[in-house]
Amino acid sequence: MPLELICRVTSADPAVAALRAGADTVMPVVAGYGRVKEGFDRAGLCEVLKYCRARGKKTVVSFLACASDDDLVKIKETVFDAVRHGADAFSAQDTGVLKMIKKLAPKAALYGGEGFPAQSSADALAAEAMGLSGITLAKELDLTRIKRICGNTKLRAVVFVHGDTCVSYEGQCFMSSALCARSALRGECAYPCRALYSYFGDAPANHLSLKDTCLVSHLKELEAAGVSEIYVNAAGKRPEYAAMICSLYKKALTEGKAPSRAEIMRIESAFSREGMTDGFLKGEKGASMFGMHNEGSDKETKKLLASVKKEFLTDPEKPSLPADVYFS
Repeated sequence: MPLELICRVTSADPAVAALRAGADTVMPVVAGYGRVKEGFDRAGLCEVLKYCRARGKKTVVSFLACASDDDLVKIKETVFDAVRHGADAFSAQDTGVLKMIKKLAPKAALYGGEGFPAQSSADALAAEAMGLSGITLAKELDLTRIKRICGNTKLRAVVFVHGDTCVSYEGQCFMSSALCARSALRGECAYPCRALYSYFGDAPANHLSLKDTCLVSHLKELEAAGVSEIYVNAAGKRPEYAAMICSLYKKALTEGKAPSRAEIMRIESAFSREGMTDGFLKGEKGASMFGMHNEGSDKETKKLLASVKKEFLTDPEKPSLPADVYFS
């Protein structure tokens, strides 16, 4: 089956942009539990779910952080709201939250999320035993390991293909908590890995900041390996960014070929950390995977974003009316 394109978002405008640019599914991140500040409150979540449902687009509601007892009532209320407004699926990293959602919304698809990554076939089998519908594969896996896991599970396998990448094992970093008293596991990472550090007295340099992942040139390989869905991360990004990334990946999926170098450079000019990397997937780990964010030319970036806005976000949407049809 062809790969499905998911876009993770934290606000309404990027969600609209992603759908207009070709995303099959929107993944709205829930705010207001743990210490997750970026994301949708209950009212905003209901609105984006209604928007997607009216246009026949799927949604995966995402709970990114680990929960505490104080969060459980909020999560329960959010799940009920999401079900009432047509959510197709849920994704979470916290095992307790996953089990809770399974009981509250037994008919909805349920995915082990980004912080609940499958690093082996054993992880996939454990997810099957929990009754999950799909798993998010760890970002640090190479293609051989991805293929092996997909071949050993009946679950839908989701692979992250574009966006910022943590230098640690996904969901296992305590650096922000230790240095900044802000826990990544609770949704408030301060990104200390993006700073410069000295090594045994050397001059400060970039030792921990990974370039953004970009796997748009490997979509055929991922499909052949058994991957069902791919997702791009536009959380915290402008709607123009969401539109650019989704349109690039949708075009590659539709045409069945990798984009040109010029198309890749267009994305890099909008945001990159001295280029992008596919090092994990190819099993080529090393210094070339690291880079710092470069703002580039403000004039050229503004020009690019203006062209994207004109292409995807300026023209009004064709009016449509939702309707329920009954057959007797």
